Amino acid sequence: MTKQIHSDRGRTSAKSGSNASDALEILPAIDASAEKLRATLKSVSGDAVPPALRRSIHNLLKSIAAADLSEATGRTVSAGDATTERSAEHARRIARLVEENLELEQELQANAARHRSQLTLQGATTRAELDLKAELGSERERRKALEVLRIEHLNRIAQLVNERTDLENELQANAARHRKQLASAPSKESRPEPSQPLATPAASPIAAEEDLPQFTRQGRLDPAKARSMQIAAREAFKAARWSDAVLLYRAYLSYHPRRAAPWKQFAHALKENGQTALAERAYFRSLAIDPSDVDTALHLGHLLKNRGKTDLAVEVFMGGLKVRPDHVELRHSLGDLGRPLPELTTRPSTQPTPTGFQAWLLRQKIVQAQKSVKARRWREAAERYRKLADQRQDGRLVVQYGHALKESGDLAGAEQAYRRALDLIPLSSDAWLQLGHALKLKGDLAGALNAYNTAVRLGPDNADALREI
Repeated sequence: MTKQIHSDRGRTSAKSGSNASDALEILPAIDASAEKLRATLKSVSGDAVPPALRRSIHNLLKSIAAADLSEATGRTVSAGDATTERSAEHARRIARLVEENLELEQELQANAARHRSQLTLQGATTRAELDLKAELGSERERRKALEVLRIEHLNRIAQLVNERTDLENELQANAARHRKQLASAPSKESRPEPSQPLATPAASPIAAEEDLPQFTRQGRLDPAKARSMQIAAREAFKAARWSDAVLLYRAYLSYHPRRAAPWKQFAHALKENGQTALAERAYFRSLAIDPSDVDTALHLGHLLKNRGKTDLAVEVFMGGLKVRPDHVELRHSLGDLGRPLPELTTRPSTQPTPTGFQAWLLRQKIVQAQKSVKARRWREAAERYRKLADQRQDGRLVVQYGHALKESGDLAGAEQAYRRALDLIPLSSDAWLQLGHALKLKGDLAGALNAYNTAVRLGPDNADALREI
């Protein structure tokens, strides 16, 4: 019996010693993990570690320190069942602490990585804020510059308004002085022929100058003064002050005689002022600059009809209908004269007036073609104008194409080009003149004379055509 008890105690002591030795073997690993955990904790900012996690870490370190202290004091495992249970419990606790240590370490590293990403994001946000502040500063500077420019423009507008007012006052004074001279003049005023349906307005005396304005001024009119003069002329026209409108348009056209629209308005004012002969020439001058303007053709045709020039009026109406076959007023006007109406035909489609970059590109192409003409490179000029004419379907460009062909010696091609241009702009006095030149060079004198006569009919002031006749 006694031997059996001693044998059981020996086995219990041996088992207890084995558990104690297993626990002691784990302690170095725990110490290494604890040191690594302390180093990691010191390397991470306190803001990245939550308070609950930090308390758990400190408790773990305290437990490890208590285990180390127990080992240092040489505490041994007592024999017996109670000692064996405590040793096993201690071993299990150490294992749990090791697992918690590893989990806490992983969580700490994840928090540290998240903290670093937050710091990086904060840095990027700061840079974006700085960039935004710089952009706002530059925008404020730009607004200040625009405000300064706006004030300068307002001052310039005020200056132009003052100049316009001074010019209008001067023109009105000159008009009043002119009317006074006309009223006191002993010679009788010129009046339209009795056969003319259009009568001279009684309240608008005829201007003393009985010829169209010529380009005799040196240089060009200042743009601001030219604009003011145009505005004053339009206002006089709207107010039915025909004599003043005639004087204003005459002055403007003496500086800018190559603009079709002012010539047409000048013709309107002359017609309303009773100067129908000059109005007819002014309409023809406008058509010479822009022979595709069917509105000018319509007004000119009515004026010719009222002056008894029915055949020429029919020719003008027909020319306008070749440009715009579907023009209702032109068709009615021609029908009122008892002439058969032409069939509605489809004209070659023309592109809309280019703007922006397309307009700049078109100007550059025309400049290049003009340079070829000046350098007398006729084949090159003909090719450039051919491309422009095919692109734009503009009769004036086709006329230039014919010039280049004629100068290069291709008279047949030049004649064909001029006739093509007359299909597009049949009221062009210059196109008829150039066709006459080509026919004369080919030896067709009868055809050339007919072309020259047509050029004179459609351009009474075409001096070149008059010389050829």
